[in-house]
Amino acid sequence: MWCFPKADGYSFSAAYVRDPKGKPDELKKQLTKYAELFDLDASRGEYKEHSLNLWQKDRALHSDRALLVGEAAGIVDPLIGEGIRPAMFTGVQSAGAVIGALQGDSNALASYTQSINQEWGSNLAKADFLAGLFFKAPKIAYKMGVKRPAAGQLMGKILCGELSYSQVAEKATQKLKFIPGIG
Repeated sequence: MWCFPKADGYSFSAAYVRDPKGKPDELKKQLTKYAELFDLDASRGEYKEHSLNLWQKDRALHSDRALLVGEAAGIVDPLIGEGIRPAMFTGVQSAGAVIGALQGDSNALASYTQSINQEWGSNLAKADFLAGLFFKAPKIAYKMGVKRPAAGQLMGKILCGELSYSQVAEKATQKLKFIPGIG
């Protein structure tokens, strides 16, 4: 959950990665509790639900006059739902592509799509694979991953760009290979 202050109020957001089977109001309930931590009455606001736009392989991220960036491009971490870092990255990359297009490079926007596919595509696919492992057996994954002190350090390295999900996927597969359908 997170809170973004705005000039005229606040934006409170929350996410869950998998359907909370039989608990459709749980997210709203938790978001309301979170707003209370800020001494705010959530009933005075507007509640909306939206699905995260996750990565789709080989998706065109450009047209002849536009680029998709951040979540609009599906550049969202499917394991933890984080999107600010990839939004900033794609924003910077798209700015370079726009400058190139304005300077007459007719391939600048298409090059943006190709670059994002190469730099983020396989990593997001591996992150989605790991998310699938985690949510297939959450209790085991929690004990072997999240609960261990090294897990926080590992996630920190991923978020800082020191490691990629691609580098982590093989190790995770080996540790969880006893789960049917994985090993």
